[in-house]
Amino acid sequence: MTDPPHVNYTWSIQESVGARIDMVMVGYNYFEFIDGLTYLVNDNYIPVSRIDDAVKRILRVKFVMGCLKIR
Repeated sequence: MTDPPHVNYTWSIQESVGARIDMVMVGYNYFEFIDGLTYLVNDNYIPVSRIDDAVKRILRVKFVMGCLKIR
C-alpha cells in the first residue's frame, strides 16, 4: 500500500483494518503485524469494537460452513 513497499507498515495495517478487511493473512514476520495491530488498538487508532465486529463475522462464516459446533 505504500511506495516504496513497507515504508510505513503500521499505517498499512490501520488502513487495511479501517477498510473493513476482517482477516489478514501474513505469510511471514507475523510478529510485526501483531505488534502493529496491538499498538493501534491500545492507542485507540483502531477501536476494539472494530476487532469485535471482524471476529463476529469470521466466526459466523465458520459456523455456517460447519467448521464450528456449539456445545
